[in-house]
Amino acid sequence: DEKKVLKIGSKINISIAKKLHEQGLKNVLFPSDFFLGKYVKNNLSTDPSNEVFLTSGSPISKENLDVIIESNITDELTTHVTIFH
Repeated sequence: DEKKVLKIGSKINISIAKKLHEQGLKNVLFPSDFFLGKYVKNNLSTDPSNEVFLTSGSPISKENLDVIIESNITDELTTHVTIFH
């Protein structure tokens, strides 16, 4: 049950996010490119090896993003965010 509440390219700040949350917003969709150059909060590893491939504080490259998507570890990037590609 996806509903668009903002236009593509719209800027969002904390007060807008709070208002949308109060109106029932549960998830936010981002294009995968949004995460390029962003930094990860925690070490990221793939299952089942649990080998860390991206350490805390590292920027996300295209190669890292491909591993994140292929390994389906998007929930570890942030909660309530869905990457579409």
